[in-house]
Amino acid sequence: MNPPFPASSAAAADPSNPRKALPSAYIDSFMQRAAPRSLAARGRLGARLDISYGPGPLATLDVFPAADADAPLHVFLHGG
Repeated sequence: MNPPFPASSAAAADPSNPRKALPSAYIDSFMQRAAPRSLAARGRLGARLDISYGPGPLATLDVFPAADADAPLHVFLHGG
């Protein structure tokens, strides 16, 4: 099966970066659709954003509490 877009040499050098692997028009279109959905989800879920856990400006996390206080905890770590 072929990928939907041809891979570039930049994508081969850094396959974890979709901005290098996909055409910028595709990424821009996705971001335009995703931004309002993300904003709505943050409001609906009562997100607590940018909670500091370390000294640097990027050492923050976002918490989306479950509706049920006894719900299990799901942790998603995104590298990048």
